[in-house]
Amino acid sequence: MNEDQIESPLTYHYTNFNPCEKFNLYHGELLINENNGNNSKVIGDIDFSYTPHPRVEISFLSNSEIGSSIWDFTLLHPECNIPIDCLVKKSSYKPEKQAFQILALIKSNPKPSNNLRLTKVKFYLVNFPYVLGRPIKEINHTSWQGRYLLKTNEWKITIDALKDINNIEKYLKDNGCYAITHLCQIEKVDNQSFSVEEVEKQLECLYYFLSFASGIWVTPILFVGFDENERKVWECWEGYHVENHRYVFQWLPLSDVQGLEQCFKGFSERWNDPKWNEILEWLVYCYLESNKNSLFLEAVIPLQQIALEMLSNFLLDDADKVRLNKSGEEKDKQAHEKIRLLLSNHYQIPLTIPNKLTDLLKVSQEEKWEDGIEAITRIRNLIIHLKLDSLKKLAIWRDTEVIYEAQQLGQYYLERVLLRICDYQGRYVYRFKQNDWQDLKGEPFVGIWKDRDDMKDSDEWLRQPRKQEH
Repeated sequence: MNEDQIESPLTYHYTNFNPCEKFNLYHGELLINENNGNNSKVIGDIDFSYTPHPRVEISFLSNSEIGSSIWDFTLLHPECNIPIDCLVKKSSYKPEKQAFQILALIKSNPKPSNNLRLTKVKFYLVNFPYVLGRPIKEINHTSWQGRYLLKTNEWKITIDALKDINNIEKYLKDNGCYAITHLCQIEKVDNQSFSVEEVEKQLECLYYFLSFASGIWVTPILFVGFDENERKVWECWEGYHVENHRYVFQWLPLSDVQGLEQCFKGFSERWNDPKWNEILEWLVYCYLESNKNSLFLEAVIPLQQIALEMLSNFLLDDADKVRLNKSGEEKDKQAHEKIRLLLSNHYQIPLTIPNKLTDLLKVSQEEKWEDGIEAITRIRNLIIHLKLDSLKKLAIWRDTEVIYEAQQLGQYYLERVLLRICDYQGRYVYRFKQNDWQDLKGEPFVGIWKDRDDMKDSDEWLRQPRKQEH
């Protein structure tokens, strides 16, 4: 790319992006509507805080009943005139000022008028990892590879990693907290206007997709909407659920921006399909909750199977869900039979237990389990239908790596299914093998990050989060 063609980074009016450091969104006059019908004007602050989790805080002094007998109120947005429901979180009386010091939180998203039209919305991302992207350059010629372009037939989302992203990621890794990592903008491809309701649906899609790509819940926050005259006419301070930075597996190669962009297109097509929306949302939820590497792995394995069995019931024809018994009667297929059919026939996903999973492979041979699907469903059944003899067996398996490896195998199946649903044809990080990258359309076993020292031993990398929780 010619240097003159390199685009400039997105710009915003909030500029303090130090990790875990509170910054001010607004200082000045606030119009408060109390639920007893009284109105008051106060001088206060609206701040963005990372503690105990990312949220907007409203603080002011009040000599009314707020904080003493009234604990919720409506704040009129100081710039957009949108009513915002708030809840008093903390109230302390200040004798020297004869007033209550109020700390309040957002209770619900603001509801703008139905005829409000936007041409673009700017926002931020919390805790999204740095993917090596397209080059962007500031006026002073400082440049970095931090731009991602996520597109659908209707929408264009521009995402820019912060210039200081490497230092921010180091801070997150060292402290396990929260930080703004990217600046974003969403608009229509044809530059037409849109409603708040329309864009909220796309932002929710982006939230689930970026969380799936990260392997952990990350969130867009601090949405600011502009009209055709570049006036700020809408602002939403309430975000989605987000988790503090931690060590989890990610399927996305962090040097492959094309993979991120391609996968989003397929994901958004499914998300915007009414038949797929709820099932995809549930699958991503199960995937992320199962990806936490919790010490209580026995709770994760049933969740993975619920997701796979639900998808098999959704996709398979009725005839594929039954089989004939010895008497010639139709019986519902067992869970592992339906999931096997889903993975092997519908998505062409290999079911053999990888050689890396030595303990699970050994037990499967001893128990005469047919493949990985039967292994994880049999273990799930032992967990759900717990008896004294199975409890002893599970304890032995947990002392080795059988339960852990079963959880990793179930997560691998769920991961591959989600990538197939997105019609993803790019590269991905394979949980059990290293040193190779290949396309999903070819060899299914694709490698881990070759350029990261902490991943030279993939087995040790996968087990590390459990060791840190002891």
